[in-house]
Amino acid sequence: MNSTFRLLAHPAPRLNWTILCAPVACSASRFRDFEADDIARALICGLKLLRDGIGENDFNVIFTAGPKVRHFYFQIIPRGGTEYRANMEGGFELSTGISVITVDPRAAAEALRARSKVGPSPPREENRRKHVCLFCSRKTPSSLFFVRSDGSIYVPQESQSFEAAAHFWRNCDSTKITANYDLVRDLAKFNQSPPSEPDDAVRCFANLTPALVFDGDENTVLLSLAKPQEYGVELPDLQLKEVACFVRAFQFLEQAAEHRNLTLVAFFNSGPSAAGSVLCPHGQCWFLRDPPTTLVQIPEGQPNRECCAVCDMLKEEELVII
Repeated sequence: MNSTFRLLAHPAPRLNWTILCAPVACSASRFRDFEADDIARALICGLKLLRDGIGENDFNVIFTAGPKVRHFYFQIIPRGGTEYRANMEGGFELSTGISVITVDPRAAAEALRARSKVGPSPPREENRRKHVCLFCSRKTPSSLFFVRSDGSIYVPQESQSFEAAAHFWRNCDSTKITANYDLVRDLAKFNQSPPSEPDDAVRCFANLTPALVFDGDENTVLLSLAKPQEYGVELPDLQLKEVACFVRAFQFLEQAAEHRNLTLVAFFNSGPSAAGSVLCPHGQCWFLRDPPTTLVQIPEGQPNRECCAVCDMLKEEELVII
């Protein structure tokens, strides 16, 4: 860890054992207000704490960032695990929207603090399942850009799949979600696995099968490792520079969103319980015209600009993990 960020047990989580990570300073709200390494280091630390502390492999990481946000932060939300099945939403939660928390956040902080003093365990070999990942092997068009290991951005001159997709939508009803799957079949001939450049770390590519039908300039992209993985690898087991390249991609996409007056929603899904679709680490970014209510409510809930809810949480010593 470093002095820039603090990890704490979320005082009012949606699910048990949720970790909230925020910078100590209250003057930054965007991804690019930070060094990519600092965000990556805090993320890896939080993920390893949950995995070692409660045996959690499936998780969502959701980022709260952007011009409407007072204080940048992200949450690491466990989704299932082997010993804590109570950390799954049931009928009551789904029907009422009320969260039921069975682990006191202070007790969670104490347990994770104790685990942090032991140090992280090595990667678990039993989780390394042999597979071929369609994302990192580049068998999914269309590549938008690559992040190299030094953090630089490279935009390839690939246009055929984009031109074919544009032709497809001109002759198709874009309001039908099934049309996205038709597009994937139509673009199969563009699936290819070009040789990786030695410095390629992360690939950003268009999401051709989104869960929502977009209109106009709204769309979604995926981020994956840029090199084929022979075995499944977990996000906390990546090298710091690899996770930092994911963050660098978020920074680049954030700038693109603001240039188009859109809101960027960034997150990671890892594991089947967290809606992860492949074994390898991958992130998603959605470009939305209307900001989600979770972001809009943040400034509205703080009429007194001298008061910051995140800063107040960081002052709760019983909740601080690291």
